Amino acid sequence: MKLRKNNLKTIDSTQQRRIPKAFIKIFCSVQCITMSMISKQLTKNDIEKSLLIPTDTFRFFPVQFEGGCFFNVAAVDGAGKAWDFPCFVQQSEGIVSVGWLQFLSGIDVRVGDTVFLHRKSMDGDDGDDSTKLKIEVKRKIRLMGEDIWAVVL
Repeated sequence: MKLRKNNLKTIDSTQQRRIPKAFIKIFCSVQCITMSMISKQLTKNDIEKSLLIPTDTFRFFPVQFEGGCFFNVAAVDGAGKAWDFPCFVQQSEGIVSVGWLQFLSGIDVRVGDTVFLHRKSMDGDDGDDSTKLKIEVKRKIRLMGEDIWAVVL
């Protein structure tokens, strides 16, 4: 399924639902590809202020609430570096990541790039079997008439 501008879809193994137009305007395109991966095409707001994700994708995140609407999302990038994203839920806007801009600093992220979050179950060496997130930022590049994904981070 292709990401299209101003189109927001959530897909799981049993159903496909359309999200209200109000969310489409705010979030441009977030896609729950499977219950183990979501993606979002980045907007200017995502790059300059904070990452906004609709609350409809909340069930994707393996989180424990710290109280109220605050929670932490732990993820690992392609280089194996661990990131901690403090987040909070705003009813009118969705999930907002506070630590997102720190993650973006020092990498060449552009409007139109896509962030992918993969949920994976890990068997820890220390006996800790938990669910971890892998975070990637990719850019679609057209090469010799074919679309390919280049890893930005």
